[in-house]
Amino acid sequence: MADEDEIVLSFGDSLLRKSDLNLLNEPNWINDKIIAFCFEYYEHEQFNHSADKMALISPAVAQLMRFASGKEGMKEGMSERRKIDERLVPARRDTNDLYCVDVCFSFLKQRLSVVGVGSGENSCFVSERLTDIFLCRFLSLAPRGKLKFVEMDCPQQQNGYDCGMYVIAMTEHLIRELCECFGVSLPEMVNADTVQRLRGQILSLVEKLRQSQEHSSVAHHNLKAT
Repeated sequence: MADEDEIVLSFGDSLLRKSDLNLLNEPNWINDKIIAFCFEYYEHEQFNHSADKMALISPAVAQLMRFASGKEGMKEGMSERRKIDERLVPARRDTNDLYCVDVCFSFLKQRLSVVGVGSGENSCFVSERLTDIFLCRFLSLAPRGKLKFVEMDCPQQQNGYDCGMYVIAMTEHLIRELCECFGVSLPEMVNADTVQRLRGQILSLVEKLRQSQEHSSVAHHNLKAT
């Protein structure tokens, strides 16, 4: 158990342990820690050139926003980044079936886009429920009181454990679309094969960052010793 709790990487506000990374081996659901780490990396490293255009809301804050009561509760979850235009919010609802949604809100375009991935008989109900929750929340923040709702076409997972991976993959694609004018459609870019590869890519990224931090620590120690 102690080995499973070993800290592998501390990155921004994210802390990943060996037990978290083990979930990237199929067939496993990933947890919110993996999603939060990817969001941290996208926002502060991979897409830091667009830091003034978008913000990624962590799964923990997304949960707060789901259950926040009224306009003030919603503002509390959004207040730190109110001036940034694009918001990407992952919302996960666990039932007997698993369903995940990416919610993209644009202040400038006054648009709420929803991308859902799931399976099972309850997926439509969960999609509608999550959409209702966030639509009500974002309507209260719309500067002009009007909000266009767009339900986007998206790929669907073919198993019961890749929902979180699809959220990560779809989020990366939406950032490219919003901030880099990427023109290839979401269903063309995100599928079972790319999601499977993404698991290995995240593991490689974590190892690369871990080694970089380790080398920096050694260099800093040597500098202090001289």
